[in-house]
Amino acid sequence: MNYDYRMEKEKKEMLRYLGERIRSARVHAGFTQESLAEVLNISRVSIGKYESGEMEPKLKRLRDISRVLHISTDELLGIDRNDRIAGGLSPDASDALHRFIAEIIKQYNGQNKKKKA
Repeated sequence: MNYDYRMEKEKKEMLRYLGERIRSARVHAGFTQESLAEVLNISRVSIGKYESGEMEPKLKRLRDISRVLHISTDELLGIDRNDRIAGGLSPDASDALHRFIAEIIKQYNGQNKKKKA
């Protein structure tokens, strides 16, 4: 299996996991997809795509979702307070999640540099 294929597969797995966490938090907070979308000022289809792992939320959107649902971004990403992966992920999935988080942080840092320039 080549590296690019493996990375893409791992990213899809992480997005599905993130989507499951978003859905679980949304249901726990008493929101429908429609009501959450309305509060976030986005479409219900976008919420559905986040939850199914079809679409990756931008960092700002992930932060907004966590605030509305009263859950930390760490919890949405499945990270406990000791920076260990929660939820019993396989070692490969755990590694992929760490890389995904690093990618999000890198994007966020890049966006902040552009704003300061």
